[in-house]
Amino acid sequence: SPLTDNQAYIRNPTSQQVTNQMVTIPIGFQSGLYTPTTLNRVRLQGLTTQAYPTSYYRDGSVRTAVLYVLIPTFFANTEEIYQIVDEGFPQSPFSYHPAVQSFISQGEITVITRDLNGNAYPVTVPLSSLTPEVDGPVIKKYRYIKAHTKPTSGAHPLEYLFTSVFEIEIVSGQPWIKIQHLV
Repeated sequence: SPLTDNQAYIRNPTSQQVTNQMVTIPIGFQSGLYTPTTLNRVRLQGLTTQAYPTSYYRDGSVRTAVLYVLIPTFFANTEEIYQIVDEGFPQSPFSYHPAVQSFISQGEITVITRDLNGNAYPVTVPLSSLTPEVDGPVIKKYRYIKAHTKPTSGAHPLEYLFTSVFEIEIVSGQPWIKIQHLV
């Protein structure tokens, strides 16, 4: 059946059941309906939902957003229609998987880029000191930008070779981290 207003369609076309799966849903709003501070009331009924604005009207209200939604259990080869609702009650807090929490609090990422002369230009991301750019009950997104430092030995005509951009995503309860490294 066709969707009506305030509904979202989600499908699991795989032959496997998924648990605690994050899905993203683009959504648009009428002018003046939500501000960045009231957008967190938008939910898929009964599911942990986080809304992130992606564009605005001239009056500052949210025009479009992405909903990050945690689906607790989604059976194989199924599809569901969820109601999009405006609810102000508290949601479950973000929950780090123990392995991810350990890595974030104690780990770091080091990338070494080499120039044509073989000089190494390292950059280290101190994970425990990062502040999330996107922070909510479903997903945390971090961004770290740093120029690679000059080599400690050899001929190094450049002060730095590249600037690295690291985009790090963590989903509540998941045992993995998504890291994109852009140079």
